[in-house]
Amino acid sequence: MITHRTPLSRIVAVVAGLLLTLTACAHTETAATTSVCRDSDWSRHVGGSSTVRIFTPLRGAEAAELSKAMDPFEQCTGTTTTLISSDNFEADIAQGLTHDADVLIVPQPSLVRQLAEERRVTPLSASARAAAISDYGEEWLAYTDMDARSYATPLDVNVKSLVWYSPAMFARHGWEIPNTWDELMTLSSRIRASGIRPWCLGIESGAATGWPVTDWIEDVVLRDAGADTYDSWVNGDTQFASGPIQGAFDTVAEILKRPDWLAGTAAQAIHTPFQDSGEPILQGTCAMTKQQSSFAVQWPRGARIEPKGDVHAFYLPTRSTESPRPVLVAGHFVTGTNDEPATLALRRYLASSTFATARARLGGWITPHRGLSDRSVPGTVDRPSLALLHDQRSVVRYDGSDLMPAAVGAGAFWSESTAWLGGQSTATTLANIDEAWPTTTGRSTP
Repeated sequence: MITHRTPLSRIVAVVAGLLLTLTACAHTETAATTSVCRDSDWSRHVGGSSTVRIFTPLRGAEAAELSKAMDPFEQCTGTTTTLISSDNFEADIAQGLTHDADVLIVPQPSLVRQLAEERRVTPLSASARAAAISDYGEEWLAYTDMDARSYATPLDVNVKSLVWYSPAMFARHGWEIPNTWDELMTLSSRIRASGIRPWCLGIESGAATGWPVTDWIEDVVLRDAGADTYDSWVNGDTQFASGPIQGAFDTVAEILKRPDWLAGTAAQAIHTPFQDSGEPILQGTCAMTKQQSSFAVQWPRGARIEPKGDVHAFYLPTRSTESPRPVLVAGHFVTGTNDEPATLALRRYLASSTFATARARLGGWITPHRGLSDRSVPGTVDRPSLALLHDQRSVVRYDGSDLMPAAVGAGAFWSESTAWLGGQSTATTLANIDEAWPTTTGRSTP
């Protein structure tokens, strides 16, 4: 064997070159960080090192990614952020437990308004509100407005009108993505005939158990009854026991309450964490699950999320391709329990384009922030979801349960829908939810 010795001078030159490259990269990164710190209003927090506690319902992968996106804030301000996650967030809030948090990440606008009524959170300053309107638009601020004051800014947005599936499984069986609701039902029948269950479902989410079912109901109301009826229902002017809402429950029952279409039993679905609802797709035992765009972070590391990959998502179809394109969305809102400088700085950071870009680049996340560039959205599901929000044909509506009074949206609608999945009659379910609606809203008859 012939060996070649590299002259020491060449080794030294290579090492020196590498060191110069690393030094240049570090200098560039430092310069970029310095520029962000210098030019951002949220970075001007002064007062030495401190800790800001954040109470959130985000757990697992979502919480981990949020924590990573805090790096610019911590580097610029010297402030440490601590995440406190809870799978009983709404129940904790109802009991007055916020774990001494300075910042709350709240999944329901109605809950933010309730907290504001109870004087447990503080409003945005005039300047912060003006900046938020510029970044998001008044319609997003309006969700948590009360008495002409804004109490929260959007953290993120999830497109809920999606169905996740395995492109490989579809290709292997010759199944095609459906364009209409009838095609979706026909596809489900074909899948079942192949020996595979068409639908996976997991609805356990601690105190919020049941929300995947209410998502189904809301999407169908928006598709079949239209935006006006949807708005009337969310506002309390159309009761649950009315024809359009009962019709939506009946339509969803054709899928979720059909024993041979669901992977496992209804009881199993009730006790399966929603984060795990997609696992049977990768195992080949079911074909589809309805979940939101942020569900991308729930797939195992290494799973290829792309049109010809392991998993991907398609738009939940309407009755006709000529119909408007309804899009159900939801998200989280950021509010604060005090006006300490570090708290205000973090609230401004979480409403900034710096945070939006940092978090979006990690994947499985989008935001209505106008400063987010498409180039910063890497996912093959995230980017189309963002485009869906901006499509002029889309009729976008916020998650109904999150806008309804908390006793209904974060209470009876979830719990009664869970009971309905478990076998409770539709009539009883609708009557119980209507009974929970606060009487002060002056609701009309069905």
